Amino acid sequence: MVVPAGCGEGPLDITSGADDTVDDGVTEDGPPATLDGGELTGTSWTLATGAGPAGEIMLVDGFPITLVFDGDTLGGTAACNQYGGEYVIEGSTLGIDNLSMTDMGCQPDVQAAEAAYLAALGDVDGIDLVGDELALSGPATELIFRRNNPVPIDDIAGQLWLLESLIQGDQTRVPLGDPATLVLAEDGTVAGSTGCRELSGDYVVSGNQIVFPNFAADGDCPASLWDQDGLVINVLGDGFVPTIQGDRLTLTSRGNEVLVYRATTEEEVAALPSEPVPSDAELLADVEWVLVEAYTPEGPIELPDPDDPEADGEG
Repeated sequence: MVVPAGCGEGPLDITSGADDTVDDGVTEDGPPATLDGGELTGTSWTLATGAGPAGEIMLVDGFPITLVFDGDTLGGTAACNQYGGEYVIEGSTLGIDNLSMTDMGCQPDVQAAEAAYLAALGDVDGIDLVGDELALSGPATELIFRRNNPVPIDDIAGQLWLLESLIQGDQTRVPLGDPATLVLAEDGTVAGSTGCRELSGDYVVSGNQIVFPNFAADGDCPASLWDQDGLVINVLGDGFVPTIQGDRLTLTSRGNEVLVYRATTEEEVAALPSEPVPSDAELLADVEWVLVEAYTPEGPIELPDPDDPEADGEG
């Protein structure tokens, strides 16, 4: 189920100045504007810029920092790992408690951005909302977020999608093997394939992402499809931002790994041929192999150096 995004009656006016502020902090028009946490429920945000006790947060392309509000909890992606906790808003004061996160390693610059963001989040004690911009602040912190568009789940769910291309960095390739499909059913279940393995699981909408809390891939893949299978699993399993343009569905995950699907029918998929790929036996044929390591229960076996003439009895 998608919780509609919105912010109450409209943007809050949180501006003030010396001309209309009296000594007790109350404006001539009334008390300072306050924020109701209910206005944030169901909204999703991406960090545009920020700094905290650890310095400026150096954002890394393909590894966004997000913030999602859901009831009395908040969470998102901290560039690398997923995080979550509880929050309370009183006026313009924000309290965050019981933060926890996953523990997955990422490349050094992504981990540095994550560490700087988490340090800033721990310093936050204030919150302001103006239209599509959210500001979190603290004694040494200023975080500016931009509102995300909601997931177009009504246009995605219940449709059969056929994988047309896989994009990783500057490389784009077409899928091989059996037709690779994806269905996000209206009951919250997932089905499909990678081109060699069958997919199953559940999905939920979290902010501007779709995530799979339960996800499995069953079957075997020949070595020639390992890269394709792995990329499909990475994008779907890491959580992705979906966008729709016409009959194309684009799924973008961390590191700008992308899957592009096209709306299709069961009849079309049934009529599609399998794109041939070499079998493992074919990949191994006519290949000469050199033993470089060997082990026994007692430990490694010392092998002769192939570059040493004396190893072959020469010299």
